[in-house]
Order: sequence, then C-alpha cells, then structure tokens
Amino acid sequence: MTHGADTSFLVAFEIQEHAQHAAAFSLLEKLLAQKDRIGVTPQVLAEFVHVVTDGRRFQQPLSVALDLTPIYGVMFNAGGTPWRPIR
Repeated sequence: MTHGADTSFLVAFEIQEHAQHAAAFSLLEKLLAQKDRIGVTPQVLAEFVHVVTDGRRFQQPLSVALDLTPIYGVMFNAGGTPWRPIR
C-alpha cells in the first residue's frame, strides 16, 4: 500500500523536539516493516524544507543545505535503502 505523507508528518518525524516525534517515528517504522510505500509531493517537500529550516519555529532548525537523498530514496521507493533521519 502507498501512503501520502504531509508536511506535518515529515516535520514531526524529523524534528526531535516536536511533540509527535516518537509517534511519527514509530508509525513510519511500522509502515516500512510492512513493506508499505510513502509518497511525498514536490509541494510537501518544499514546505517541509521551508518549515524545518526556520529558526523562529525550532530551537535547532535544520540547515538549508539538506541532504534529501533519504527522502527521495525511500519515500519515492527509488533506492530501497532503510530510512534514516536527514540530520
């Protein structure tokens, strides 16, 4: 099955200080263990980058020079490599 990920899910997964981080991490692990796929639209990816690099939203925002390889590789099922946070 393919599931669509929205920006809030990606942010919760990636930002450890997010209140829903553990739940998002657990859900993604479960879905990937079931061999489900996760889809992300270009708009969601752009919004994700905008949100996680905003220093006004988080104490430790991510760098603008993000390595998006894990998102492209796993979310689009192109690489089949295990998901890992992009930090």
